[in-house]
Amino acid sequence: GTMVDRMNASSTQMGDGMQAALQQMASSIGDLRAQVVATGETASNTMTQGAERLLSVMNETLEGIRDNTAEGACQSALNSFQGTASKNFQFVSLISIVFCVA
Repeated sequence: GTMVDRMNASSTQMGDGMQAALQQMASSIGDLRAQVVATGETASNTMTQGAERLLSVMNETLEGIRDNTAEGACQSALNSFQGTASKNFQFVSLISIVFCVA
């Protein structure tokens, strides 16, 4: 009976060891999954912030282009008025004050 008892004890130890190893592996997989999710969220947040910054810069650039275009158009119109109404300096000055000063 001693040999059977030893085999039984050995089998029990091996089963307990396997169960402990499987529990540790399951725990490690759970930790890894949590890290992957956290990394994905961080990457997603970083990409979102980058996209928002890029959109902000694009909007500022477009506003600058619009402002420069408006100033250019105003200056062109003013030059045209000055060319055709050079005798009436006060009229041209009034137009530049009303339309070109923002």
